[in-house]
Amino acid sequence: MYRLFWKTLTAYHIGYDEKTRSECPNGFKLLHYYNEFPHFKEIIPILTELQCRDWQPNEFFGFFSPRFFEKTGLEFNDIEKSHQKYQNSKDVILFSSFLPETYYWLNPWEHGDLFNPCVGKISNLIAKKIGISDNLADVPVPVNRFVFSHYLIAKRPFWEKWMELTKAYLELCEKSKRLAEFTIVYNGSNHSVHPFVVERFPSMLLWAQNFSSIQDEDYIQAKRLLCGSYAIRSAQEIPYWWTILSQRVNDPFHRLERMNLCKEQFEQTDTDQFKNEYWSYRIWYSIYGGDSFTEKAQRYLSNKTIVVNELKIEAS
Repeated sequence: MYRLFWKTLTAYHIGYDEKTRSECPNGFKLLHYYNEFPHFKEIIPILTELQCRDWQPNEFFGFFSPRFFEKTGLEFNDIEKSHQKYQNSKDVILFSSFLPETYYWLNPWEHGDLFNPCVGKISNLIAKKIGISDNLADVPVPVNRFVFSHYLIAKRPFWEKWMELTKAYLELCEKSKRLAEFTIVYNGSNHSVHPFVVERFPSMLLWAQNFSSIQDEDYIQAKRLLCGSYAIRSAQEIPYWWTILSQRVNDPFHRLERMNLCKEQFEQTDTDQFKNEYWSYRIWYSIYGGDSFTEKAQRYLSNKTIVVNELKIEAS
């Protein structure tokens, strides 16, 4: 545990087995993965720890899988630096894996339904149950509220809301055997849907609740440098589709920043100007087959005029 005067930071490393428990990185506190409900994976150990912990004033804490470094390139020292930087101004600090995708996609539920079908629909069930949205697919989620894999640190109020949301979801699963046992095909094999739904809970809370959150700026700048330097990228650091996007524009990260600005603007104003600009980028810089033809995309673009020429695509 790292302490700074009366402030504290605790970052848990979730140990799944003997190997991952023995590889707890420096600075992290080991959280043993004892789980009698394996379909739900990490949320049961996290929920158990949250329910029994001794809360400290102004404490930040988070729960990180053993693949945190692999997916982000970050270590405990990076979390510690962000904590020092934002502890007095933010409630939640994010270190999302697949960072460029948080700029590109409208929200994590639209993304989920393309790659993990039914994730968005199941997420809507819980959103309706707790009364925050009738259709998450329509929600614009900017970078500072968009996170995968629970890669974040947060204060007690956030985790209390997370517990409420998680318990509500578990109640839904308890009442529906079909939901409890629901599986999807991922990487060629069947997997429980629950980890894919639950990893989007933080984004749901950050969108719906009045938490002050930020994606670590140093992390963003580091990724931007990696995006522009193919000599130093790795498969985990820069997704394959960066090579596709980079062939189309000189500064891919700048285009993503513009897409994020559009999300921020039409979240606040709900006007067509920024929505049309965002979807024009989505069509022009489409990076996965079908990513401009999600259910949400088709619903929005169905009554739009799409102008195409050699220089741009424009929706109006």
